Amino acid sequence: NNGRPSAKKGNDSHPYPYRTTLQQKRSIIHFDPEAEVRLNISEEDRPEISGGGLIGTYRLDHLHFHWQSEHTMDGYRFPLELHLVHYKSVFGSVAEALQHIHGVAVFAVLFELSPDDDEEFEPLLNIIETLQTRVNTPKPLRQFSVKNFLPRNIAGFYRYEGSLTTPDCNEGILWTVFTNTIPISPEQVRIFEEIRTNHNKALRQNYRSLQPINNRKVYVKISPIRENTMYHFSGSTPMSIPTLHLISIAVLLIYLKKILIQSEI
Repeated sequence: NNGRPSAKKGNDSHPYPYRTTLQQKRSIIHFDPEAEVRLNISEEDRPEISGGGLIGTYRLDHLHFHWQSEHTMDGYRFPLELHLVHYKSVFGSVAEALQHIHGVAVFAVLFELSPDDDEEFEPLLNIIETLQTRVNTPKPLRQFSVKNFLPRNIAGFYRYEGSLTTPDCNEGILWTVFTNTIPISPEQVRIFEEIRTNHNKALRQNYRSLQPINNRKVYVKISPIRENTMYHFSGSTPMSIPTLHLISIAVLLIYLKKILIQSEI
């Protein structure tokens, strides 16, 4: 059993070690045939996230999955990736937030193959299985908690400014990719791979190809760590490192240009 136990209450076991507050309120979730979980609730009741270097508060709009992953580490593409799409709370929707730099923040979670099922994903996967032959039939997912869609430890992450990975590929998106993964079994991954389109074709390769890094800056928050330290990388490198190719810290340090100590994160 590779389930991720709930963190206990109290400062010593706070589930968000980089001072992020994620508020979960009662909600009704719908899952559509494109592996998207939307929140059918009012704006003020949406789960919110703040801290961790974010400027302001962001509200969760929806979750969606890609199989295989859109980020890679050391050249390895993971079998599944989850995106939690948020918009800044000062805006009324994702559409409005997209008109502003960092108006939208996406948190990416990578899944790693494990011999055991992740039991906390079973309620969602059970619904996906029923929708594989009943496309365009949203169903409520009542057993929903945001923490079940996050790694056990979210203290470490990469951060950069990029774009959406689906059309219109809007720029100015604030990306956070957690360094820790969630275990998932091959059988559970196969449930996603068997999702079919409206034309009864398998929904495959719903991920974007890797993009050039250009002069993009990638920040790294190392976990576990007590000091508020973040590393700042800028400029191009002799290697062709794609925007969505997040390589290991050891390799990144070779191309370290600047170091920012005592960051707010």
